[in-house]
Amino acid sequence: MEWNIKLKLKHFLWRCLQNGLATNEAIHHRIGKRSIWCHGCGEGTETIEHIFFFCSKAQLVWRVAPVRWEGLMELQCNMWRWWEAVMVSAGEANRAERIQLTVNVFWQLWKARKKMVFQMENVDAKAIVDKAQLEWLEYIAEIGRAHV
Repeated sequence: MEWNIKLKLKHFLWRCLQNGLATNEAIHHRIGKRSIWCHGCGEGTETIEHIFFFCSKAQLVWRVAPVRWEGLMELQCNMWRWWEAVMVSAGEANRAERIQLTVNVFWQLWKARKKMVFQMENVDAKAIVDKAQLEWLEYIAEIGRAHV
């Protein structure tokens, strides 16, 4: 199924599902260096699931974001299982748009994490959501122009 997501975001999502992002936990596990703690909240082990669901920053972002995945909270401890449940929700209205926006929110959360790590810059939750929506809407408009 095609969701009209930028190729770089499809690749990013694939890396997330393969546990291929350079989180603190992954780096610590691979080379034994670096603290495992989250750069955003400092309270949890920085895993993909923590960055996207459990970090206080992520939780604030999802409260502000106009997309919800009700009933999937218990699966958030495993990105792969959570994503499979999202895919099973095929019959729901506006599914493609919800998936597109969700992936854009993940991307912006990851970019905000990188700004915190490498530039010591804190990105506001509303700014993360606004940027995710803007990039998503710009891409949808671009796809629409290409099909005219």
